[in-house]
Amino acid sequence: MPTAAIGTLVKIGIIVGCAGVCLHNSRQLLNHAGWMRPALSRPTGAATPEQTLLDSVDVDYRSSRKTFLLLVDSSCPYSTKSLPFYRRLLEIRATAKGNAGTGVRLVAIATQPRTVLSAYLDKHGVRPDSLISLSADRLPVQRTPTLILVSADGRMERSWVGSLTKDDQQAIMAVVEHGN
Repeated sequence: MPTAAIGTLVKIGIIVGCAGVCLHNSRQLLNHAGWMRPALSRPTGAATPEQTLLDSVDVDYRSSRKTFLLLVDSSCPYSTKSLPFYRRLLEIRATAKGNAGTGVRLVAIATQPRTVLSAYLDKHGVRPDSLISLSADRLPVQRTPTLILVSADGRMERSWVGSLTKDDQQAIMAVVEHGN
């Protein structure tokens, strides 16, 4: 085989190998950012991490029609990137017609001490109705930010993981504006 052909094959091999590594790394990055949401396969009746979280936090869901549980981490760039949306969500709730009737609240949860969580959220103008600090072993949800919508009877209605799409944001805003 001529030397030029071997050189060409080696170059093609290097290009294919690099492309494979790039594809793998980009999939990991997109998955961490919440842009790729793999389907979860669980045995029938198995509790989801979100439901396990609902059961492990001390929140009286009956005190409002809807509760958003927001899991954040001050060291997570995706949590920080999402905070302007949550600030806007709270501002809209405050100015919504019949605010007292919307019955929607926001509870922030993190594994950091409550003082750290409070300072982090205050710095970004996000003032939730409650703050909860959990130890990492009690927090079954591994990715932040995670937002969970809970009904007054404590049932998880929906959850969002990672960066929110525009459609996700509109759906969340509709809950805040109309309470349903």
